[in-house]
Amino acid sequence: ISFLNSKKADATKVYFYFVPSFLSTLPIKREMRDFLYSEYNIRGSKIKYLLGKLAVFAVTHSAGMSAKKKFYISSGTEKLNGILISPCNRSIRFYDFNNGYVDCIVKSRYSNEYMQNQLQYRLKCKYHFVPKIKKYGERWYREEIMYGNPLIRVIDDNVYYHAQETALKYMGIIARDTLKNIPIGEYIVKLKEKFDNVLAFFSNENSFLLSKMGKALFDSVYMKMEGVSLNIPTAETHGDFQGGNIWVNKQQEVIIYDWETVKRRSIWFDPATLLWKLHARPFISGLLNFVLFYLLFLIILGLPITKKSMIFRKKN
Repeated sequence: ISFLNSKKADATKVYFYFVPSFLSTLPIKREMRDFLYSEYNIRGSKIKYLLGKLAVFAVTHSAGMSAKKKFYISSGTEKLNGILISPCNRSIRFYDFNNGYVDCIVKSRYSNEYMQNQLQYRLKCKYHFVPKIKKYGERWYREEIMYGNPLIRVIDDNVYYHAQETALKYMGIIARDTLKNIPIGEYIVKLKEKFDNVLAFFSNENSFLLSKMGKALFDSVYMKMEGVSLNIPTAETHGDFQGGNIWVNKQQEVIIYDWETVKRRSIWFDPATLLWKLHARPFISGLLNFVLFYLLFLIILGLPITKKSMIFRKKN
């Protein structure tokens, strides 16, 4: 594909829209418009909901006049009409509404680790609530277009809470099938490796106080684990189990997608992420998690939760 400043015989004119953010040719098909409506289904605010709908309506009926940029693509015999290009966090998605599939291509600045993680899991996965990969290659894969809404865009409260309960039940099925108890010593070592990486990040970001507090908290827990005989139940977990990765289709069936961070973790990891909305406030959740982790093991060890048992007590 070549990007051109002026039109040539085999070139197709493409329009880039900023809000909502997507690229497409003209005319914009009804399927594209319906898809964008679902993407801007704002939950929790009627005003934002209406503004989102109005924005999609205005942009998709503007005949390209609301586009931020316009350019030509020389694509040989490939047809771009009916294709909607949507930039996402780690990938760019090419929605082919003529054939009903979407191609997800990893952005060049991102590690291929997430892509390989997703491919390895989904290609072997047999669960009906995990979408099937139709085709794949180097740094890309193809799946069917899902029609409906992500959970965070579901307006009806009854549908929302039923879908949330169903999603939790599905992750419970995976937990049941992949359950493995890991000795706490082994578990805490792996957790410490990850935590050290997080502390290194905060140190680099000049968050010296937070880094020292975190290290003191974790070291205190780590020392108390010596000689403790306890197993931690683990399972294959999604890793980013939040409303944006839970899909509710038009038949109100629940689909769980974006398995880039699937990994063996505590069985409580995914439910806590969804119900406590930890993805939305990582700083607070991180601090809260380690405080709760510390208090949990005080209880497990049968120690009273007093000022003397807390690591933030003042020195004499």
